[in-house]
Amino acid sequence: MVCWCELYMFFIGMDIMKNIKVMLVCLLIANTCLGDLSFYEQYQDYKAREALNGNQYDQAASRLEELLVEHPDHALMNFNTGVIALDKGNWQRAIDSFSRVIQVSKDKSLLEKAYINLGNAHVKNKQAKEALSAYKDAVKINPDNEHVQHNIEKLEEYLK
Repeated sequence: MVCWCELYMFFIGMDIMKNIKVMLVCLLIANTCLGDLSFYEQYQDYKAREALNGNQYDQAASRLEELLVEHPDHALMNFNTGVIALDKGNWQRAIDSFSRVIQVSKDKSLLEKAYINLGNAHVKNKQAKEALSAYKDAVKINPDNEHVQHNIEKLEEYLK
């Protein structure tokens, strides 16, 4: 019930038929992307991503941590948790989160980003060999990523 009431608040001001159509489309999209979550959990995930986009990392982190208790294999939630940890300087938490994404995701785009961010977390954690490995895995997914190629060159130079 909370989810429906909260979702309705997003659509105040539209006429009632548009409101219903938009709400149904949003719920169908959310169900497709987050099908293993209840409507309440989908709403909490939405609020966490909204907080993350608004640089409200503490609020986003607490919502995501709560959701990850019930859904530890949810790739996008783990990814977002890793992004927050990276921003907060919690390198090991970021490494754990991005590693989990790599274990559970089948989405190539998300995997590429997870490998890149895993590499970034390893660099920050002074683990150059692990960072190099993560960047090389990202390049296997997208060989055209020049930024990652540059990171690989720099790390290889550093490790000589």
